[in-house]
Amino acid sequence: MNYRTAAGHVCRRINWTDSSGRAFGSDFAIVMHRFCAIRAAVAIALIAGSMLALLGRVGYLQTYGRQQTIQKAERQQHQTEVLYARRGSIFDSTGLLMAGTVQTQSLFIDPRFMQDEFQADGRSLVDMDKALEQLARLIDADPFELAKLLGDRYTSRFMRVADNLDEQTCQQIERMKLPGVGLTPMNVRYYPMGSIAAHVLGGVGAEGVGLEGLELKYEKLLAGRNGYKRTLKDARRRAIAVTAEDYLPPQNGQHLILSIDANIQMIAEQELAAACQQFAAKAGEVVVMDPNSGQVLALANYPTFNPQNLEDSTKEIRRNRCLTDPFEPGSTLKPFIVGPALAWKLARINEVFPIHGPHYKSSLRAKLVTDVHPYESLATWDVLVKSSNIGMTM
Repeated sequence: MNYRTAAGHVCRRINWTDSSGRAFGSDFAIVMHRFCAIRAAVAIALIAGSMLALLGRVGYLQTYGRQQTIQKAERQQHQTEVLYARRGSIFDSTGLLMAGTVQTQSLFIDPRFMQDEFQADGRSLVDMDKALEQLARLIDADPFELAKLLGDRYTSRFMRVADNLDEQTCQQIERMKLPGVGLTPMNVRYYPMGSIAAHVLGGVGAEGVGLEGLELKYEKLLAGRNGYKRTLKDARRRAIAVTAEDYLPPQNGQHLILSIDANIQMIAEQELAAACQQFAAKAGEVVVMDPNSGQVLALANYPTFNPQNLEDSTKEIRRNRCLTDPFEPGSTLKPFIVGPALAWKLARINEVFPIHGPHYKSSLRAKLVTDVHPYESLATWDVLVKSSNIGMTM
């Protein structure tokens, strides 16, 4: 059957029949029409739903999520770097350095940024593993352990993986130009005299904070105050600008000058160690003071430790027995008794006292007083020189 279109073209309509001769073209057209209508409705619904979801998300970001979005953008665009203050040094009374600080470099990695940059540059994770293996060899680390560490903490934005790197290693790392890999300065405490005056100086922990001795006592004075630098970064984490408002210089710690004389301290420790070893003593203490000023010139303990390796010593060894352990004054108290007796004229310097052998029982005390060596008589001066217990009771 032919029909003419609006444009004047003649077309033929084909009627499809089944085996019985019944036409079904009109039914097929109706089905197709309904299918197209349903498909169009579904597409319109999906587009409308997507638009509503997009408008809802935009509305949320403009209202409730506004502050969170701004903070996220700030974190992506800005990086705050801590500028560590240099810890103050400790000197003996003659100006010899007993504790100082040297600046080294530490290696840090941003695992997530590193992987994102490798994928953005079209490089595979295999290339990233090869780069990490080369980096591990530079810092003398196990490549497998380093890769596992980064994999376990993939979401971390800062991981310190190596400390105390020398200048040559730092230069090699910088030449690799790996994304997400950088160097940060680190202050390391060192003790040039080793174990000399260890109980006086104490020591610091891994973060450079005082844990023992003067390092702990004067922590605030020695530590100083850290500064910071806030840098604007581009998409590849490269620095763009730093303003004056985003920079605070660090304030280095103050120095300590002790009354300790390093030479006297060394001699005191050597003699103390020799005496303790000779008599198989478990511990010993020596304090050397200036009799005129009362200043402490040396303060030694045995056994001792190296403050550079604080973790290798026990708490018992680090205990400053000179300050913590009570002990009987013994014969050291005798001059403080004889001195006032002479000043108050209760005795004369050349006055002679009968001693009568190594044993004596005073009428004022029921306890028997003995001397190591027997003496017949001693003058006041000799009572001190011989350290006579009987003479002190007279």
